[in-house]
Amino acid sequence: EQIDENKGRTAVKSDIDASQDTTFPFLVEMDRNALYEGVTGVDNFSLENLWYPMEIKYPEFDERGVSKDNVFAYIKEYMWAVFYTLKTGESVEVSFSDSPMFFEDLVDEDSYLSYVLINEIMGNRDNAWGSIYMSKTKDGKLKFGPVWDFDWSVCGGFTGLPYQEICVNYANNFVLIKDYNFHGAYLINEARYNKLINKFNEIKPKVVEIVKSLINYYDKIYFASAIDATYWYGDNGTYMFGSQFCAVRLFLLDKLDYMSSKFDLSFSDFKLDILGSN
Repeated sequence: EQIDENKGRTAVKSDIDASQDTTFPFLVEMDRNALYEGVTGVDNFSLENLWYPMEIKYPEFDERGVSKDNVFAYIKEYMWAVFYTLKTGESVEVSFSDSPMFFEDLVDEDSYLSYVLINEIMGNRDNAWGSIYMSKTKDGKLKFGPVWDFDWSVCGGFTGLPYQEICVNYANNFVLIKDYNFHGAYLINEARYNKLINKFNEIKPKVVEIVKSLINYYDKIYFASAIDATYWYGDNGTYMFGSQFCAVRLFLLDKLDYMSSKFDLSFSDFKLDILGSN
């Protein structure tokens, strides 16, 4: 499904008076290719030394209402503040607040934790550098999501063979939590590390239940999936569907076990083992 601002999707839209308002609703995407979409300074912008550029998905330029684009300036400043405070751990002075702001003042942390965990459990390698959507209502905090673009997840490179060693290797690895991206930057703080562990422990039983229940859908989707697989892969498509169906379940269970083992580490051991710092 396409990500856009709409009812039942990312519903953040509200009336905008760019000549009077000091806060605005918006939807943005962080992506390594964002500067190739639209016009820089109008539709997209970069944040110096703060990971990847961003594209404004809403509001579009003709919805902002003034020649001096206060909305663009607000969005850019807000996103700069989010990622600067995340990277440095420091507070910042911003034009839209009377007091200095920390990361936690700017971001809905529960949405962030959920966002990291769903992408990590799925092993979504694409999300380490692109397809990162974030939205904000006029008076709310920034929320991460909706999640999107999972074609490079759950090991990805299936060949139709039974669950392979390569998939075990992918499952026993973090794809998002690295020292060189902003998810890793979040976890250099012990209080934040504990928040992520608590959220993982909260959702893990539900995720395990869902993964185990996938077998109930095998017969329901077999016919349609077999046709789809045959279309893309030829006569062995039905065989590929069966093996890949099992591979997905095995990958997710292995990934949950791996994450559990790493989240059992102390904060200092986790940093040393996963983030390469002490």
